[in-house]
This record gives sequence, C-alpha cells and structure tokens, in this order.
Amino acid sequence: LAKDDEDEDNEGYVWGRIKKEGNRVVLWLPHFGRTASALAAGRLPGTKLSDSDILLGELREEHHQLIASQEKGVLLDWENPLVLIRMPQ
Repeated sequence: LAKDDEDEDNEGYVWGRIKKEGNRVVLWLPHFGRTASALAAGRLPGTKLSDSDILLGELREEHHQLIASQEKGVLLDWENPLVLIRMPQ
C-alpha cells in the first residue's frame, strides 16, 4: 500500500503485492474487474470512478482480511505481474 504524499490533490493509494527475488522485484497490482465486482457486491467500500479507476473507502480489518485471504476470490492480477530487474553497472 503506497500513497503519493507529494500530490496534494491525490487522496488515493496504490496497493498490490511486492516480492523481492535477488536482483528483481515482482509487483502484482489489483485486477480491476474483480475489484470492481467486490465493490459492486458490497464486500469492499468505495466508488467506481471510471472504467479504469476505483476509489476505495476506508478499509477496516475485515476488508484487509478479504484482500489477503482470497476467500471471496482473487483480487490481484496474478496473470500480469510487473517485473523490475536491477541491471549490473
């Protein structure tokens, strides 16, 4: 979970799962469709702003558990990770 503190107009966060493996970092971001479905079903608080943006409301412990446990479906996009590799200098 990360927040851009330098942007005063942005009150949002970016979240995902990060794994460091040697000289690379793998990042999985939320799957928009599955997160939007959880929002529409009332399992997560928030608002769908557009076809590519969701503003989540205040997350309580049960919301964090829902995201982490994957009991009600996988909210992360496991199929399309972002991989960053540190190149030797």
